[in-house]
Amino acid sequence: MYAQGRGVPEDAAEAVRWFRRAAEQDHARAQWWLRLRGLVENDP
Repeated sequence: MYAQGRGVPEDAAEAVRWFRRAAEQDHARAQWWLRLRGLVENDP
């Protein structure tokens, strides 16, 4: 939602916060999204 501004104002920082929360719970797409943007290191 926040990443694309769907129904809420676009807010990159808020999007990252929500994607990080999802990634911490092993959500594969959230992990992919963060890696794609270079916000986390790839697993060795």
